[in-house]
Amino acid sequence: MRDRRESDLSIRGFCEREGFHENVYYYWQRKLRETAISHIEKQQVTENNTALAVSGFTEVQVMDGNSAQPENPMPDTLHIEIKGIKITVDSSYPTEKLAGLL
Repeated sequence: MRDRRESDLSIRGFCEREGFHENVYYYWQRKLRETAISHIEKQQVTENNTALAVSGFTEVQVMDGNSAQPENPMPDTLHIEIKGIKITVDSSYPTEKLAGLL
């Protein structure tokens, strides 16, 4: 996976260059992802010892300006709280890093 990323080739182009079918690449990509998720789930445990969800979807509730605000609200900030984990970023935080964090 790292070699393909560093090659700047598409997955198809990389597989052709290396001489294997794209399905092989995607098989191992899925296996590595499953292993990584399993490892993370084992390490990340909430206060009551239940595993945190590390993949999938969760409901997001958008609060309007009339809703209860966090303590000491700051202008141009985004506040996210999921299962007791709180994330606060300001408008200068790079969106690609926020996407990776989420």
